[in-house]
Amino acid sequence: DKGLDCSVVQVCVKPRRLFGNGKKNANKYANVLNTLYSLSRNCYNLANAIDNFSANQNSARSALNEISFMLNTLVKNNAESCFEGEINYLVEECNDALYGYILSCDIRRLQIALCDSVVNANIY
Repeated sequence: DKGLDCSVVQVCVKPRRLFGNGKKNANKYANVLNTLYSLSRNCYNLANAIDNFSANQNSARSALNEISFMLNTLVKNNAESCFEGEINYLVEECNDALYGYILSCDIRRLQIALCDSVVNANIY
């Protein structure tokens, strides 16, 4: 909305040190973070579609099932990594959004959780 008194907070993260095969780890972490970012964009689009009535419950459930599938794939591919706990939490958030009637506020909560997991990733 124009005219709102607001500001943008700059996000600064500390540099992380990757141990072991640094290039391999960096690529793996970048892929996970890019996937989480893409899923957050999918949630954003889905929530907007629900709000403007261009997505019915069936299409919303289908889109959310795809997001759930991708999160479960990330869990399997990142077992015992620094992302495991966070991705498991995101799976639970997604399952909560899938339960019952799908509301845009639940999708936005998942979107924010996905964004938080990207910004606050504790890689090592």
